[in-house]
This record gives sequence, C-alpha cells and structure tokens, in this order.
Amino acid sequence: MSLIKMSKSLLYTLALLMYTKPTPVSSQNPDSLRVTSASMGKEIPCLVFTPQSHDPQVKQYPVLYLLHGYDGGWLSWEWLRADLQHWADHYRMYIVCPDAGNSWYLDSPVDPEIRYERFVAFELPKQIERIYPTIPHRSGRALAGISMGGHGAAFIALRHPDIFMGFASTSGGLDLRPFADEWNLKTILGPQSFSNPHWTEHSAVSQIEKWSGQDFKIYLDCGKADFFLQVNRDFHLALKERNIPHLYLENEGGHDADYWVRSMQYLMAFVYGMFYGEESSYSTHPWTDAP
Repeated sequence: MSLIKMSKSLLYTLALLMYTKPTPVSSQNPDSLRVTSASMGKEIPCLVFTPQSHDPQVKQYPVLYLLHGYDGGWLSWEWLRADLQHWADHYRMYIVCPDAGNSWYLDSPVDPEIRYERFVAFELPKQIERIYPTIPHRSGRALAGISMGGHGAAFIALRHPDIFMGFASTSGGLDLRPFADEWNLKTILGPQSFSNPHWTEHSAVSQIEKWSGQDFKIYLDCGKADFFLQVNRDFHLALKERNIPHLYLENEGGHDADYWVRSMQYLMAFVYGMFYGEESSYSTHPWTDAP
C-alpha cells in the first residue's frame, strides 16, 4: 500500500497495530438491535459488535459508530463481519453499525422524515449507553464510515465535537456540491441553485469553517482512482489552511471493496489510537501536502 510521505515511526506503529494481533477469542455473531428514533417515529436496526475479551478491571469501553455507504444498510457489513468482531475484541471497543438508508446522515431541510444527524448524534448513543457498559462521554465516542458514511462521520462529528472525540473516513464523499445529479441528493436537499444554501450547509467540508479549536482527532484516506479523490484532497487542504491536526493518506485503488479491505485496517488502527492514546504522534504529525 502506497502512503504519501508518512513518517517511518508512524508507519512502524501502524504496522505493529495491524500485524501483531492475537487470534480473535470469539466468533460470536453481533447483536441485532432495533433502536427507537423519536424524531423519525420509527425503529432503526443496528448491529453491535461487542468486545469478547473483557478485562475484569475495565468497567466501560469506548464505542465506534460505523456508518455504511450508499445503497448499503445495517446488514451490508456481512463481507467484513469477521474483521469487525476481530477489531472489537483486539482493540477493546464496541462497534455499532446503524442503518440509515440513503440519507447521507443528514437532517433533510425538505423531508421531515429524514432526521439521521439527530439519530446518530443524540438518539443512538443515548440508547447504546443505556444497554451496554460504554463510556458515556466524548472520550468514549467516535464516528467512522465508508463513502456516504465517510461524509456522515465527518459532518456529524465536526458539528458535534462535544459528543464525539473525532472521526475517520475512508473514500468519503466529503463535499456534496459537485454531485448534484447523483445518488438522489435532490430529494434530500432540494434542487441545487444559487438561492438554495442547503448544499453548502449540509456538506462536511463546510463544517471546517466553524471549527473552534477543540481537541479532536481526524483520519482521512482515499484511493488514487476514486471519484471522490478530489473532494478528499480539498478537505485535507482546508484542514491544513486552518492548522487543524489530521492524518491524510492516499492509497492505490478505487471506490470498491478491494480498496476498503485494505484501508479499513489503517482506519481501525487509528481509531484504537484515538481511544487509548497509544500513538501520541497522531496529534503532532507534520501532515502531508496533497499532490
């Protein structure tokens, strides 16, 4: 996997995290839940991967909320099921995979039945923390996602840094504005026009302008043949311009499962560092220039 100008120390740490994993202690299937959304008046199905290697001295574990891509759903993680259980065990965290349809994880300004920002930011964590022994504050919550889920993770985390300590995105659609005719976005945001501010207001990249300097962890990666490559580079540059610490990687590959099987290993290693502070250079690494 090709990485842009990463320091040798960071590469070494990531390699250790990825390849010194013990055999997973359990092949137990994840829990299936239906979580009530009062804002949408329905129940949302979720998968919950629980860490089976419980340390009796640890009373509460952190939670990663992992968001699926477009045309996916709560059951679309089947191709990664064994790995997700592996990471939950080895990295000592809960991994919660909610369903969000094709909502882009937004509260739609034109459709009152789409309230997935509210669900992911408020309703879901509250109910997960009621059921499982999890850390009930921002130091124990993070967001991550693939493609549409990468947008959701960035958008929601940047808007709610008091709830989440950071986010990780792989192949994220981090700016919706270049894709006005794609993925049914007009049904969520309305037609794109000069007089319609929703496309800017609901793009993850626009949330960077509202940054107020919180201690926050950010990870981005994208394939060099991905149609979202430019919006990831633009997002990275916007972070750099504001001196916001983050890790940005570009790897060989496109917008597909072959790329994500590789990229998710790096993403999960970063999330582990977020929660457990195993890699202090995540907050001080000299971030790379996009080509």
